[in-house]
Amino acid sequence: MRSSRREVLRALLIILCAVLVIASGYLVARYFETRGQTEPRGELDTGKSVEYKGKQYKKRNGLTSLLLIGVDKTESSASSGYRSGGQADFLLLTVIDPEANTVRQLQIDRDCMANITVLSVLGKEVGSRNTQICLSHAFGKTEAENCAYTVKAVSRLLQGVDIDLYLSADISAINRLNDSLGGVTVLVEEDLTELDPALEAGKTVTLMGKQAELFLRQRHGISDGSNRERAKRQRTYLSAALDSIKRQNASNAAFLNRLLDELEDYTATNATKGRLINEMNAALKCEMRPVELLKGEYLRGSDGFIEFHPDEDALMEWVLDVFYKQVQE
Repeated sequence: MRSSRREVLRALLIILCAVLVIASGYLVARYFETRGQTEPRGELDTGKSVEYKGKQYKKRNGLTSLLLIGVDKTESSASSGYRSGGQADFLLLTVIDPEANTVRQLQIDRDCMANITVLSVLGKEVGSRNTQICLSHAFGKTEAENCAYTVKAVSRLLQGVDIDLYLSADISAINRLNDSLGGVTVLVEEDLTELDPALEAGKTVTLMGKQAELFLRQRHGISDGSNRERAKRQRTYLSAALDSIKRQNASNAAFLNRLLDELEDYTATNATKGRLINEMNAALKCEMRPVELLKGEYLRGSDGFIEFHPDEDALMEWVLDVFYKQVQE
C-alpha cells in the first residue's frame, strides 16, 4: 500500500515539474519576444475626410489597391511553427484609379522600418515590434496568414490605408514567369558577371532561364551589398515585364488567364482568378505611372543589419496624394 502511494506521489511530482518547466519556458520566450516591442504609431482617420496641416482631405472613391509580395524563404531566420513564412523581399503597392485613369506604384524597401505583428511560439499575437517590414511575412501558420500580416504591416506604415487585394509569389516563380513571357529584355547597369558572364554592365540582355532569378535576387557581394541596388534592378525588370505583358495581352485575349494558370502553384492571393484578370486588364488600360519610392535614409542598426527609415512627412504626402484629394474651400 505504502509503495503504491509512494509511486502516485512520485508521478504527481514529475507531472508538476514538467508543468513548471513548460510554463517557465513559455515566460522566457514571451519575454524575449516582447522585449523591444513598440505600440503602433498613430494612423490617419481612414473615414471619408481627414485634416492634415490645417487642410482638409476627402477620401477618393473607386480605388483598387493590390499588394504584390515576393517571398524568399532562404533568407528567413524563421524555421518552424508560426514563424516559417519566409521574408517579403519584394513589396509593390499598386493603386488603380479608374476616374483619373492612372495606376500608381509604390515600391517599399524590404528593410523599411515598420510596426509588424509578433506571434508567440504558440501562435498568439503578443504585440508589435518596430523592425524591417520584410519580417512581417514570417509570422503565421498558412500562406494566407503570412500575407495578411504583411498587408497589415504595409497598411500601418501607410497610415492605415485600405489594401484590397494581395498576390504573393515564391522566389522560384521568377523563372516560370520569365519563360512564360518568352524572356525579358533589360539593360544591365552594374557588373553582374560574377553571377553570369553575359550580364556585363552596359549590355542589353534578354534574360532567359536562371538569369532572371540571378538578376532579381542576388545582392550579397554585389556593389555595396544593400537592397538599394537590387531594388533598382527589380524596377528595371518589372517595367520591361509589364511592357511584354501589355503586348502579349493585346494580341491574345486569353494570355492573362494562361499566365495565372502557369503561376498558380507558386502564388497565393485573396482574390479569385476572374477578379485578378479584371483588375489587371483595367490597370493595363490606364496610364501606368513610373514606380515611386519612399524618401528616407539607410542606417545600420545596433544589430548590424541595414535599416531604411522613411521620411514621415514625405510618406504622409504620398498617402494623401494617392488615396485622398484636397477639399477646396
